[in-house]
Amino acid sequence: MSGAVDRSGGGHGPPARGGTRERAALDAEEKWQPRTEVEPIPDDIRAALDWVARKSLKVTDLEAPSVVRSALHALSLKLDGKAAAANTVNRKVPVFSNALRYAVECELLAKVPLDKVDWKAPEVDDEIDFR
Repeated sequence: MSGAVDRSGGGHGPPARGGTRERAALDAEEKWQPRTEVEPIPDDIRAALDWVARKSLKVTDLEAPSVVRSALHALSLKLDGKAAAANTVNRKVPVFSNALRYAVECELLAKVPLDKVDWKAPEVDDEIDFR
């Protein structure tokens, strides 16, 4: 067969669900076509993306300790501005740290800037209130 695809439905190996592997590949080839034109972004989506771009800091701004401290403080708050639970903060900080390490890997930051800030996450209160 010299590498040609068997279009007869017969093939090697166990059949795929609903037919042979080759038939499934041909079906996918016939049904899926790459996009050749780009759809315009709807106005409401464009407005939202523009707002995010205007309100977002540049990654390089994290070189300043004050920006890192502000980010850590924001991690310790809920969306309503009240203090988040210590367990919540302790889950968020490693995610932030991973994002910073990725920025270093992408050469957007020279080093992870968390060392520049003396900040500790709130302590977890393991005591249970049975009231």
